[in-house]
Amino acid sequence: MQDILYIDKDLDGITKLNNEIIKVPFSQVGDKVQLNQINSNKKIPVCFDFTLIEASKPKENPICKFYGKCGGCKAQHFSHIDYINHKKNNVLNALKSQNINLEVEIEFIHHLNAPKNQRRRVDLSVNGKNIGFKEYRSNKVVDIDYCPLITEKINTVKSLLRSTVLQIDNHEITGVHITEIDGDLSVMITSNKKEDITILIGLQELFRLDFVVSVFWKFKTFEKLMYKNPLYLHYGNEKIEFIANTFLQASVFGEKTLQNLVTSFMEDSKNILDLFSGYGGYAFNLLASNDCFVKAIDIDSQVMAQITKVNNRNLSTMVRNLMKNPLQNDELLNFQATVINPPRVGALEQVKKLAESNLNKIIMVYCSSSSLARDLQILKHYHIKNFVVVDQFIYSPHVELVVHLEK
Repeated sequence: MQDILYIDKDLDGITKLNNEIIKVPFSQVGDKVQLNQINSNKKIPVCFDFTLIEASKPKENPICKFYGKCGGCKAQHFSHIDYINHKKNNVLNALKSQNINLEVEIEFIHHLNAPKNQRRRVDLSVNGKNIGFKEYRSNKVVDIDYCPLITEKINTVKSLLRSTVLQIDNHEITGVHITEIDGDLSVMITSNKKEDITILIGLQELFRLDFVVSVFWKFKTFEKLMYKNPLYLHYGNEKIEFIANTFLQASVFGEKTLQNLVTSFMEDSKNILDLFSGYGGYAFNLLASNDCFVKAIDIDSQVMAQITKVNNRNLSTMVRNLMKNPLQNDELLNFQATVINPPRVGALEQVKKLAESNLNKIIMVYCSSSSLARDLQILKHYHIKNFVVVDQFIYSPHVELVVHLEK
């Protein structure tokens, strides 16, 4: 019999057997468990097959019938208090690893008590028979008929595609990407084969749904199977056309919370850089609420082309790979502040240049605690004024982090 000693960064319970760490998913600290079968094929052995001998505390009832099978959620069995504390501790442990001691309280913003069905962007896995999400640490696809976290309209499309996938199984569909904006959906189907008449016939029911405005087939390149009208993002006072399969925050809750935080922290800044800007959610909100100038920079030329269409004399844009070609000191001279929202790996080279600059304020929006902690160490001569965790991906180990730095 083993004791669960702590919860790790993946929200898995951890025990030790013969001095070896074993991950025990879906357990709680203090649980006493019997390990029945251990999968040692991974870097850290995992035990899915265990018997709970004695529970340390009651478990919450999962909101999803696939919980424990689907690998998308890891924490529906925790109480809300334990869940929030585990996520906070993960962030604190990442900061501690870089010798960063916070002098401010962590603010934790979540929507655990709000209606579910808020996730508006989803990547579904398909194996020819099943359509859903993969099991934890496995390529096996769990066939899911309903997910309580994704929007009702995406659930409708997913259910319809379950039967469609069976009809056109020989086309080896490998995935489905769905995005919902203001109630309208764009669907992209990825396959190992080119589309043909069988595909078009098989997708007729999908085409007829009023709220599905575009369907794409991806085999080597994108093919437009059906297109009614574009999707538009509304940021600040502007309307920007959304291009299928480009980055978008996973929920309206998450997006608006991040935008509001950035805008409030930037309220007195006049010349602002928006680095890794995407569609300009921060830039346009800043322009709408502040008398300021914003320069937006991103690597995606398609996305930047849509931003450039907006006629605003206080906005300039640039297409640039900031990972390989960061802004240099002379390019940063005319700016007071920046918001930086890099991919999961962070923005090491660009952050090094920011550390050498005269910027008074830096707002970091990160989706990785470890990347944030590493980059904060480089910016250690700045003071942390606010530190906010935005729990956009509820019941998963993932977090969004917003840190307000000033000299």
